[in-house]
Amino acid sequence: MVTRLLSCRLFVGCDSGLGHLAGYLGVPGLIVSTDDFETTWSFFRGYASLSVIPLAATELLLP
Repeated sequence: MVTRLLSCRLFVGCDSGLGHLAGYLGVPGLIVSTDDFETTWSFFRGYASLSVIPLAATELLLP
C-alpha cells in the first residue's frame, strides 16, 4: 500500500487508516469528513499535505 500511495499524485479518501498513511507519507490529498468536521480536522491537521472538507461540500465538487 505504501508503494501505491507514493505513486499517487492526489489521494482522496475518508477518515481512515489509509488517509493517515497518505498524510504520514506526505502524499497530497483531500479527506472527506463523514463525521463531525471539527473532530476529523483535529485528527488530520498535523499532515500538511492533506486538506479536510465536510461531506456536504462534496456536492459542490461533483456534478
